Amino acid sequence: MPATDQQGIHPNPEGIQVCRLPWLKVLCGYGLLSIVVTWPLVRHLDTHVPLGDEHVATVPLLNVWTVWWNADRASNLWQNYWDAPIFAPERSTFLLSEAQPVTAIVGPMAAKPGTVCFAYNLYLLKALTLNGFSGWLLFSWTTQSRLAGFFGGTVMVLLPFVHWQLGVLQLVPVFPSLLVIYSLCRFSDGLRWRWAMLLGSSLAWTYASCNYYGLFLSLLLPLSALPLLWRRLHRRSMWVGAGSGLLVFIFICWPIINRQLIMSRDRQRQRTTETIWNLSAAATDYVRPAHTSGPAGFPLSPGISVLALAVGGSAHLLARQSSRRFALMFILMAGAAFLFSLGPRWHILSRIPYMYLVEFVPGVSQIRSPYRAAVLVQIAATGLMCFSVERLQRLSRTGRPRQSVLATGALLISGLIVIWEIYPRGCPLTQLPAAPESSDWPLWISTHTPEESILLPFPLPAGKTVDDYEPTAVQMYYSMWHRRRLATGYSGFFPQPFREVSATFQESAQLSPLEIRDRLIAHQIDFCVVPESSVWQNRLRQAAGISEVYRDHRHRVVVFQVMTPSEKL
Repeated sequence: MPATDQQGIHPNPEGIQVCRLPWLKVLCGYGLLSIVVTWPLVRHLDTHVPLGDEHVATVPLLNVWTVWWNADRASNLWQNYWDAPIFAPERSTFLLSEAQPVTAIVGPMAAKPGTVCFAYNLYLLKALTLNGFSGWLLFSWTTQSRLAGFFGGTVMVLLPFVHWQLGVLQLVPVFPSLLVIYSLCRFSDGLRWRWAMLLGSSLAWTYASCNYYGLFLSLLLPLSALPLLWRRLHRRSMWVGAGSGLLVFIFICWPIINRQLIMSRDRQRQRTTETIWNLSAAATDYVRPAHTSGPAGFPLSPGISVLALAVGGSAHLLARQSSRRFALMFILMAGAAFLFSLGPRWHILSRIPYMYLVEFVPGVSQIRSPYRAAVLVQIAATGLMCFSVERLQRLSRTGRPRQSVLATGALLISGLIVIWEIYPRGCPLTQLPAAPESSDWPLWISTHTPEESILLPFPLPAGKTVDDYEPTAVQMYYSMWHRRRLATGYSGFFPQPFREVSATFQESAQLSPLEIRDRLIAHQIDFCVVPESSVWQNRLRQAAGISEVYRDHRHRVVVFQVMTPSEKL
């Protein structure tokens, strides 16, 4: 057995100490904290999902549907994975938004539409738990302190950015990013092959769970890694390990990246400068409290107390030879992520560096929200903060009596202030639509229409905001039961045929009965699902070749058939 010191820390051959806390107890502790911080979610696991800062359920409904589609395709050995049943008859429509294939880990629980909500919430709670556990691994290693590591892991569970975006499922799991940084730190100490493999697989996991986080790390990690690997650049084992990790990443993610690269060649699927500007951070956003939001900017502050402790930790570490490399790593990561989050808002003289990235780096032109890089700023700030915690802990144990008392008091007070400042102020939930009954229109369609049918649900979105697309997201939710292709959908990009359909069948559109039928046939529509309150109910009834085939009195919905498949031109 290796020798251990009185704190339960044992040295390893590479000179770094590893915390030996029972990992299962730590995992359970963070799991309990995840339940508490999202209360009352655990009481409504099968009916509600968190909203975060979202004011409508559009994005949560999209992600519930995404979890179902991943589970459905996993149970079918991923056949036709990219041809999701939205924006029909377009192909590869699942590439238009975050695919999140790793959500298939809860696939057995999401195989049936009625259990998708439970699977979604279980995935979210697991992600929060693993955020804490991975933070504990990383910060215990960098600080060589189990207290600082556990406190850092707690901050990862409570991370302000994650809880602000709790309604956007792909932004919740930051633990793969933490594992990437942890693997990099471990690899830099011994250049061992197994840590290079974990680095590559963790980066692949990051990209598969959130394309944003994966792309951010791919761009910023080489710079952040310089303080760790600078003295080892001449070592052949370093380059072999780094190359091996890169090959692992490419091998796992190539099926996703290859299809995305093909899609990125379409100029219609690139962001406009105006969109990027509006969704870029401002420097003042980093001092905005975590519990405020609005049109004035984004609440990106990791916490004023966290920033204060991070500055103290940086100053201490830069003067301490043994841990200086970790300080530089976190400082470079925070600085690079900060500049990236500003998007085109920052410039050098007349040059805008971000636009060079858009032009020359694959994938950057697809980024809609550069401000999301703030998550790496918050992670790096937490890493630096943990060194202040470790410093105070050491002073409380090794200093003179008066110094020990002061350090203990400062440690306790600063910890309480950090938790108080970043602890989420509630977890707003939204209730999902009830599962349809046997007489409801989704189940009627599933049993009375051909499997290849294309449905056009009304009303179509009248604008471009998430509010306008909430009815569409509800229709995607119901498609889990009827399993028919929709001519509409919600995603990060919208194909041109959908835009044409949406513009044609607005409530205010003035079309003759003949034009209505011809337009529907031109867009290959087989059935229309129309609320009784819509003006399109009477318009479709007056059109020749379009007939009412079912009326759902409970939901007040009418289903119309547009000719028959054999009659189509």
